[in-house]
Amino acid sequence: MELAKFLQERNVDAHLLHLQEIRNKEDWPNARPQWIKAKPKDWSHYVVRVGDVVIDVTSRQLDPSNPHPNVMTLENLEKLWKTVETDNFLEKIVQELVA
Repeated sequence: MELAKFLQERNVDAHLLHLQEIRNKEDWPNARPQWIKAKPKDWSHYVVRVGDVVIDVTSRQLDPSNPHPNVMTLENLEKLWKTVETDNFLEKIVQELVA
């Protein structure tokens, strides 16, 4: 949320995305034990989208081997997660903080 706020304060069209339910556990071979034990539908995460690029500054909570920050295309992110959607509630909070 802080990254989205930071970028929006600088007039960057940044949006907070909510991710829910991974598509395939095999895509996460180095995931932390608590995530390996979780059902795919219980995986949940937040990232920041700027255009077709996604920035994840907390991806190491899921997989400690991920780069920091973890930057990928929206298309590649959608291959990993079943639900990728703008979080309208948190978006509103970010916009109020920026105003």
